[in-house]
Amino acid sequence: MDGSATRLPVTAADGYRVRVPLVDAVDALLAVDRLDTTMSASLPRLVGAGIGGPRSVSRVRRLGTAALAPAESRDRYERLGGVGPDSAPDAPAGAD
Repeated sequence: MDGSATRLPVTAADGYRVRVPLVDAVDALLAVDRLDTTMSASLPRLVGAGIGGPRSVSRVRRLGTAALAPAESRDRYERLGGVGPDSAPDAPAGAD
């Protein structure tokens, strides 16, 4: 992992994208199986105590690392589907 990384970019199968702060991602895990099979269609899923609401990603297809400058907003890199104040248009090509 790049030592300057501050975020974990996560991309879902449907194109949904978020950048989770590394401080939250460190204690997260990628769930790939579940005893209750009724929700198995949403796997793999990124779960963690600091990850919720619009940052909860199901059907994860890609993980990475990214560094944001202190004044840089994650909004231009995320696609939250119009949910909440962090919603933004499609990220620039190659942003993840």
